[in-house]
Amino acid sequence: MLRSRKTLLVFAFSVAALVGLGSWAIQVKIRAEARETVGQSLIAVRDTTHHALGAWFKEHKTAATIWADATQVRQAARELLRLSPDEARLRSSPAQRDLRA
Repeated sequence: MLRSRKTLLVFAFSVAALVGLGSWAIQVKIRAEARETVGQSLIAVRDTTHHALGAWFKEHKTAATIWADATQVRQAARELLRLSPDEARLRSSPAQRDLRA
């Protein structure tokens, strides 16, 4: 009877160790898969953001080029460049008001 009890204890501890080892292995695999998924998601967000910023920049550059080619804008800019670089004077100048209108 004592021998069968020892065998039963060894068997129970062996099963518990195998279950524990299996659980640990599954947890490691799940963690690795989660990291991979999160990594791929972050790469997708980065790429999408990069593309969106590129498109946004292109649109604003095009708009700025169109505005810069306008005769009224060029004339107002020339008038502002002729003024002394005094903030109050630049802000109150008629050319500045024309640009903001």
